[in-house]
Amino acid sequence: METPPAGWTVEAALAAAHDELARTKARLELLSSATAVVVYERAPAPPFAPTYTSPNVVAQLGYQPQDFTSDPDFWASRLHPEDAPRALAALSRVFELGGLDCEYRFRSHDGSFRWLRDELRLVRAAGGDALVGTWVDITNRAAAETADQANADSLAVTLASIGGAVLATDATGRITRMNPVAEQLTGWSRAEARGRPLSEVYRIIDEVTREPALSAVDEVLTTEPAHDRTDQLALVARDGVEIAIVDSCAPLRDRTGAIAGALRIFRDVTGERRREEWHQTILDTAIDGFWVIDRGGRFLAVNPSYCRMSGYSRVELLRLHVADVEAIEDHEDVRRRIDKVIATGSDRFETRHRRKDGTSFDVQVSTQYSSWLGGTFVAFIQDITDRKRAEAELSELNQDLERIVAERTSELRQSEERIADALLYTQTLLDTAPVGIITYKASGEAVSANFASAQLIGATVEQLKAQNFRRLDSWRESGMLAAAEAALTSNAPRDVEISALSSFGKPLRIRSRFVPFVVSREQHLLALFEDVKDVRNAEDALRQSLLEKETLLKEIHHRVKNNLQIVASLLAMQSDATVEDETRATLRESMNRVRSMGLIHERLYQSSNLARIDFDEYLRSLTTFLYRSYSLTGAIRLVIEAEKVEVNIETAVPLGLILNELVSNAFKHAFKDGRPGVLRVTLRSAEVGFVLVVADSGPGLPAGIDAAHTKSLGLSLVSSLVRQLKAAMTIERAGGTSFRIELKELTYAPR
Repeated sequence: METPPAGWTVEAALAAAHDELARTKARLELLSSATAVVVYERAPAPPFAPTYTSPNVVAQLGYQPQDFTSDPDFWASRLHPEDAPRALAALSRVFELGGLDCEYRFRSHDGSFRWLRDELRLVRAAGGDALVGTWVDITNRAAAETADQANADSLAVTLASIGGAVLATDATGRITRMNPVAEQLTGWSRAEARGRPLSEVYRIIDEVTREPALSAVDEVLTTEPAHDRTDQLALVARDGVEIAIVDSCAPLRDRTGAIAGALRIFRDVTGERRREEWHQTILDTAIDGFWVIDRGGRFLAVNPSYCRMSGYSRVELLRLHVADVEAIEDHEDVRRRIDKVIATGSDRFETRHRRKDGTSFDVQVSTQYSSWLGGTFVAFIQDITDRKRAEAELSELNQDLERIVAERTSELRQSEERIADALLYTQTLLDTAPVGIITYKASGEAVSANFASAQLIGATVEQLKAQNFRRLDSWRESGMLAAAEAALTSNAPRDVEISALSSFGKPLRIRSRFVPFVVSREQHLLALFEDVKDVRNAEDALRQSLLEKETLLKEIHHRVKNNLQIVASLLAMQSDATVEDETRATLRESMNRVRSMGLIHERLYQSSNLARIDFDEYLRSLTTFLYRSYSLTGAIRLVIEAEKVEVNIETAVPLGLILNELVSNAFKHAFKDGRPGVLRVTLRSAEVGFVLVVADSGPGLPAGIDAAHTKSLGLSLVSSLVRQLKAAMTIERAGGTSFRIELKELTYAPR
């Protein structure tokens, strides 16, 4: 084992390494201590699993960084089920869009869901593409910022514990030893490097100028003090690969205190540089504005988002004071705000900022104080103009809603009062109604009953309301239960009438009507009860009186018919005793007229309806009788086409006489000397009233005869009766003679 150079001690080497780490820590302290942003890196290929998570994720979500990197599905499995499809879809398009900005809920270690704002950016670098992003807990940003400070300290401790590469030289600058990390970074093994000049193994260049960097070892060996390099250096490894590094150098002394060599400590800061670039990219591309100001309120740094918000350029803002963009607070207010943040460490508040063009916008400022560089403030500024506008609109809507609710409440109160009045009015009507009214549920329980029902049945209203009609034997035995169930089943009213006794023994004739109805989607039954005993007694008396009158009227029709028959018989006897043909014919015509009237009374006597007669049956009987009375041969064919027509006696008598005259004239004049032919009698209903047609196929009525002005008794009688019936008569002479009579039934005032 080789012995270290004289004066070299491990404590000195470690002290130099810790000093370097402390200085690196100071450079990251500002951003790390002032934000609750969790920085992470994803693999640049599906499923884009996290490959790095900053330690402050422990404070933010309760998980360890390795929880995300050890399980590719760890992040996706803790997304809220409602947000997972959207978040995963956005992640799948990260290369297409160059990044993602998404908000979703994420289950923390304690089981609660936290809202996160996820901003992921695609970083393209010479070493390959990288996906770098941040998670910001927007559920409670103030708590997140406090937790971020603690996590930043934890990150600094973690970085300080990482060992760097170590090279040791002798007083001539040749390598005496190196640790495994130095072997890995330089590409030289310890055996190969031993004894070689430091500049051969440890070749460093300035990343900006690309020129070889001055070896700090020479300076240490000549000037003795420890030397730190803060410029941008790159180590050119043995294979030509450049590695970004930071290094420091301290002298090694022997036991006498003389310089025996130098200790070179360096480490790979490629990842740190990349993260710094990521952090800067995040700040530059963040939606929210970002500030760094000094204790005096002067801007030290701003990001592009705030430049866009304010309308100022970065150069212009760096010349301004915070009060210059503050639209509400003046310099004194800003000073008090700064003192408060210094005292408390952080603050969050809402205010208004003024743009370059003079317009203003609402913002929420989250700021934290750091003692770095003599005291600075880091602030994130969120434009909440839209939120404020929405809050104002919501407030206005709430006022409108309150007004509408008040109006509706007043209308409801008025409606309730009207309903109460209507219920009182209805109850009053029910209580004063002359019929019994009881309402039941479909199950049979009584809901309400009025006084009339209680008086009718002989019970109190309370007793009726305590009943269930389905359990009453009287309802089942009388058929009322069957009628009630039929009404409920068919959803239609049902009537039933029964004889019963009241609770006082009074005989009753109760007519009941059951009407189903629905209240609040529940079927009910309305039962109406009325004692119709007196009505039925009156109806029976009236029915008996009517029967007696009908019997009397039938007797009158019978006697009128008999008297007319006697008259017709006398005329027939007189006709038989007369030798003159003309007189005999006249008597026969008179007999037929009397017979036509008697036939009407005969029909009425035989009918159950004493007020109306089936004229179609009468027409067939009278026409057949006349056909036989004239003893016509079979050469004359009688055709009767009659629809069913009912007429009153006032219409039947004159219309019967008209039918008698027209048929008789046809038999006498149209078919003389045994001339064959057809007599067609038609009766049919019309749109208004009915039509009677008597048509023969004889030679026709002579043209010179006017039925309204003729000496013929028959035609004169027809014309007179047509006028009496207010009918219209039309005569056609082509192809025989046709009489067409259109009429409506005569109506008279009740007698």
